[in-house]
Amino acid sequence: MAGRYDITIYQGSRFELPFTIKNPNGTAFDLTGYLARGQIRRHMRSTGTPTATFTCTIVTPATGEIIAALTPTQTGGITAGDTATDPRSKYVYDIEIYKPVTPPALETIVRRILEGYAYIDPEVTR
Repeated sequence: MAGRYDITIYQGSRFELPFTIKNPNGTAFDLTGYLARGQIRRHMRSTGTPTATFTCTIVTPATGEIIAALTPTQTGGITAGDTATDPRSKYVYDIEIYKPVTPPALETIVRRILEGYAYIDPEVTR
């Protein structure tokens, strides 16, 4: 089951989300051999190109540490300011870990580990 965590991204600023994956018993999940990926989209059913794609780095595989990041250029390209009453825009995101298997004919192991809303706070200074 994926964890749920809503995030706020400041348009035009670098964004980093560090987190640690744990087993149900509280010990670190060993990410050796895994890769990570994540995307932001306007809605759950959005198709085509994602709004943004996280660069996911597994910092220390043995301790389950991951950082999902976006550059200032990426965050600056996300539309913000939907309405006058709430200038933030609401998107959805998720982050998955996956482990390619050999031979390629076998199914790759994929686990969604984090999901939630991504609120984009508009930039004033341009």
